[in-house]
Amino acid sequence: MSKILFAFAVIISINQNMYSQELITDTSNYEVIYDLKYQRDSTDTDSQHEKMSLLIGDDYSLFESVNNQYNDSLLIALAENKENMSMKMLGSKMISQKKSSHFGFRILKNAKETLVQNSFNSNDFNYKDKDELDWKIMGKNQVINSYKCTLAKTRFAGRNYKAWFTNEIPISDGPYKFKGLPGLIIKIEDAQGHYVFELESFQKKKSSFEFDPQKGTEVSKKEYLESHNAYKKNFVSELRNSGIKVKGSQRRIQKKAQRLRNNEIEISF
Repeated sequence: MSKILFAFAVIISINQNMYSQELITDTSNYEVIYDLKYQRDSTDTDSQHEKMSLLIGDDYSLFESVNNQYNDSLLIALAENKENMSMKMLGSKMISQKKSSHFGFRILKNAKETLVQNSFNSNDFNYKDKDELDWKIMGKNQVINSYKCTLAKTRFAGRNYKAWFTNEIPISDGPYKFKGLPGLIIKIEDAQGHYVFELESFQKKKSSFEFDPQKGTEVSKKEYLESHNAYKKNFVSELRNSGIKVKGSQRRIQKKAQRLRNNEIEISF
């Protein structure tokens, strides 16, 4: 509850002094919804699914979980109604109405750079990712979701990927950090099929979005991944240090936490 109340305090502060920081803002022309099928535990063959959103504007695109998109809107809406509710009531409503997500990142892209925000253990981080996707267009064609697509392959963050893109939507973008092909990526998956993004819908949508490059601690990608790996390795200790009481066998909880996170989408840097 204390973390929820802290989040409200931050949102209220932002609302009171909107745009006091240098925000990157844009307005989308389109929204692409991808279904992400993923397997975070390599020992569990039952895949999970989550809806992901790609807002495409004139200068930038923003990629994030649909559930996180909803939670951000809910947080702002409740904060704007703060005069009619106590902080405790606001926190309770947020807890009861928020949606869960396994992917907390926000990824801002354009032709020149990729900026990433993510958090763990209530700490926010941001870093710039390298734009070095070496695509090989294979020339093989296939119709996916009614779009005529062309096959391309690349290697990224320790995984080999095959992507299907379409020239029918001449937008050089795609899910997650993938971009740089001469058309929108309709489907992309790693060689093991542990992470599969597939287009569910493509539609016009006018929606303003923003990205604060100063939010959280600025680190390199290597520093972020090293910190995240250390957090997973010492999960129980990190929870206790943050004031969260851990009940039950700490060793069992630690082993379960590591197993549930043993197959991240990025396995090298």
